[in-house]
Amino acid sequence: PCDVRRSMVNISYVLNQDMDIKFRIFDLAGNMVYENSINSGTEGAQMGPNFVEWKESKNVASGMYILLIEGRTSDGAVVKKKWKIGIVK
Repeated sequence: PCDVRRSMVNISYVLNQDMDIKFRIFDLAGNMVYENSINSGTEGAQMGPNFVEWKESKNVASGMYILLIEGRTSDGAVVKKKWKIGIVK
């Protein structure tokens, strides 16, 4: 779990090519608490390691959240990944 009293949640991932990225974070009841998109080729959507800070993590309650990341390549291929995030306050 991430203790957001000390730092924000940092999301790290590796892309095999530049692609448009869409982040969505849900609480366990299915309510979306965060959404963000990053355009291909910009910081957070480039080939190689990427890091995104979930600044709004300080505004949510302690508990478990589901992170969905969807990437779309220039040829239209879609890649989806899902992770769990634990928040402690």
